[in-house]
Amino acid sequence: MSFVFEMYKKYVEYLEYEQDAFAFSYDDIVEFEFPAFYNQSREEIREINRQNSIKFITSIRGRMIISKDLSSKRYSLNVLNNFKSKTQGLLISIYEELKIYHPQIEPLPMFPPEAD
Repeated sequence: MSFVFEMYKKYVEYLEYEQDAFAFSYDDIVEFEFPAFYNQSREEIREINRQNSIKFITSIRGRMIISKDLSSKRYSLNVLNNFKSKTQGLLISIYEELKIYHPQIEPLPMFPPEAD
């Protein structure tokens, strides 16, 4: 899991501090808290950011970053699903062992469906 988190931190750091194609975390309410920083209107900035975003995601570098991000998320999902399966299996095994020594133990609650 630490590998997944480190990769995510590097990705976010790149988007926020290294690339200059678009404003990754642009929020027009927060950004215009200090309007003196800008010599363009909100609409102009939104349009420039939209155009730069399109250029970036259609560029080779942009496509590679998006592809790598998707691969990292798939990898993370597989790791988490594997962790979930093993954890659920361990809980069931513990319950089965407890049932041997305490037959009147309450049934194991079902895992919430949203966990799937």
